[in-house]
Amino acid sequence: MTIGLGLSPAAGGLDGVPGPRPTAPAAVCVARQPIFDAELTVQGYELLFRSGADNRALVVDAEAATSGVILTAFTEIGLSRLVGDRPAWINISRRFLVEDYAMPLPAHQVVLEILEDVEADEEVLAAAGRLRREGYSLALDDFVHTAAHEPLIELADIVKVEVLGRSPAELERIAALIRRFPGTRLLAEKVETHEQLAACRDMGFDLFQGYVLCKPQMMSERSLAPASIGRLRLVSEVLDPAVEFEELVEIIGRDLALSYKLLRYVNSALCGLRRTLDSVHSALTVLGIEAVRRWVTLIVLASREEAPSELLVLGLTRARMCELLAPGRSGEGPALFMTGMFSVLDAIMQAPLDVLLEQLPLDQSVADALLRRAGDKGAVLDAVLAFEQGRVADAVAALGSRITPRELQRAYDAAVDFATAAGPQLRDDSASI
Repeated sequence: MTIGLGLSPAAGGLDGVPGPRPTAPAAVCVARQPIFDAELTVQGYELLFRSGADNRALVVDAEAATSGVILTAFTEIGLSRLVGDRPAWINISRRFLVEDYAMPLPAHQVVLEILEDVEADEEVLAAAGRLRREGYSLALDDFVHTAAHEPLIELADIVKVEVLGRSPAELERIAALIRRFPGTRLLAEKVETHEQLAACRDMGFDLFQGYVLCKPQMMSERSLAPASIGRLRLVSEVLDPAVEFEELVEIIGRDLALSYKLLRYVNSALCGLRRTLDSVHSALTVLGIEAVRRWVTLIVLASREEAPSELLVLGLTRARMCELLAPGRSGEGPALFMTGMFSVLDAIMQAPLDVLLEQLPLDQSVADALLRRAGDKGAVLDAVLAFEQGRVADAVAALGSRITPRELQRAYDAAVDFATAAGPQLRDDSASI
């Protein structure tokens, strides 16, 4: 997942996106990718710096100006807004390291990733040792073993090893090598499949990074579990466009747990209502059918306890950003919200997406966007996914250049705020459905 770093605001903006705030220069965006432990609990976020004009990683530039941009962004926006209470993992160049640009960053809230092209010379080793003494955690990025790097391994807390393209035997050899250094943890990056995840766990890797979270464990045609069938049936009933007001009241009302959780959610501070709603009927009257359909669907999907919490946050972020990017703001927002949310449906339900969509009464344009990235909704979803991966120029191109990088990252800021607030509450309220 990525986050757009607030840039210099322009006049106007997207509907529903927070207004201007102090920001960094307009050329910089930030991509955010989660780092998990063996239980798929988020342990931090790697921040990937990108140019708003292209997909170039600016953090590898050793110029002081780039480091100044990074530090300005952190001081003006704040690390807590980017990563919450989890550590921010930051790629650093040799110059960043030896000239002590890390000094203003809070040691307890960052992990400094030393890039693979940094040679372990005396200056680098002295700087790394100084940072360790000051309480900073150090990681070695894209690790490739050489004898010359061993003094740096001794100073590192974490070694990152790229899984993609390496055989199990090669990974086992690297893991055995790192185990010679007591206290150094192993992070497997670019983990693409659940099989790779399981193999790396068995080899003793401690942390994991990659797109495995968004892929089902089994993509073969298979029967859905009874509990999954029940959830899909309920979502299908709620989303059916033929269902009228009173019918929807009855569908939601016959599930007492769902009714309770819906009312608890809509009466929370997240919805900002001025009066308490005491029935499903009143919720539908005040919020409207489409809003209630949305929240019921989210509550039901959040109830699958096997799905990692970060997966729900990711789906909510995509959903809200898709909604904010609705072409021409022409009433497409609700359908785009569902497009973004259902982009993680296969991972949540652990079943092929085409099989799941066959059981839901979705507009064909939503299904086409999800399965083939077709139409306007497909273009919006493409843009969201590209931005999520730090490909800012690709995100702009997907929308036909009708939006600027600044607007994209403002929408992403708003989407992450929304998901960060709504995700944990939906999960806490929904475990027993």
